[in-house]
Amino acid sequence: VCPKGLNPTKAIGKIKELMVRRAV
Repeated sequence: VCPKGLNPTKAIGKIKELMVRRAV
């Protein structure tokens, strides 16, 4: 899933946040 409207940096940040939330 790679939204074109979102920036790569923002997408990475969102993915990282999701991973962190899942890990916790």
